[in-house]
Amino acid sequence: MVSTPPALISRWLAALQASKTVYAPDLDFTVTDIDGKNTESLHLMDTSNYATTVIDPTYLEGDGTALNPWSVLASGGSAPNNRNGSKGNIDIQGIVPASSVGMVYFLNTDVSRGSGSNANRMFIADLSFSATCVD
Repeated sequence: MVSTPPALISRWLAALQASKTVYAPDLDFTVTDIDGKNTESLHLMDTSNYATTVIDPTYLEGDGTALNPWSVLASGGSAPNNRNGSKGNIDIQGIVPASSVGMVYFLNTDVSRGSGSNANRMFIADLSFSATCVD
């Protein structure tokens, strides 16, 4: 299977949305590498449109809302960026057709952000969807 680069998908969708509304009825992706105690958290802007699964609930807490974002449990450590691993990963599946996804990533700037492989960041992996255009 050939994978389309995300930048190309974004440009294609932006061009298509200029004239039509685009919905993804089967959006599916994984957010990876949520780690770093007291440094990183993430929430979705509208959790009612998505089914979410924390891959390792012994590592992450929260429900993905603004009031209770996903973050590392106090007993957690650092998770490597690994889309196939369990720690620090959340599967997100659309349950209604979506035209956009809003996520908020918070990094506590009072804590060192690190560099290289120790830098604080998150990734989107295994993104898949089909597009439906509506006039």
